[in-house]
Amino acid sequence: MISFSCYEDSTFSLYNVSSNDCEYLLSINDNNNQKSNPLIYPNPTTGIIEVHYNNIISIEVYNSIGNKVFDNKTKNTIDLSFEPNGIYLIRVLTKSGVINKTIFKNNMR
Repeated sequence: MISFSCYEDSTFSLYNVSSNDCEYLLSINDNNNQKSNPLIYPNPTTGIIEVHYNNIISIEVYNSIGNKVFDNKTKNTIDLSFEPNGIYLIRVLTKSGVINKTIFKNNMR
């Protein structure tokens, strides 16, 4: 069970608050950080993903059990066509740090 500390600020929107813990975290407002986030699309994907951000050093993709399924230092296109449906972690290494994003692959045939 995951529990959250209950508080409000300009970053979090909390709903269904109980007396002890927040039962649901409904949304996170990332509007203030849009300039520092890479554009990764489409999400969900059927296989091909584009990553756009300034000063990318490398892009790595990990499956849900932690195996690296993609590693590239030159291309901004990721091909997960031959990977099974599931949740993947994209790790973008830039000159200013590391950014982690989750991608959902669902190839409905």
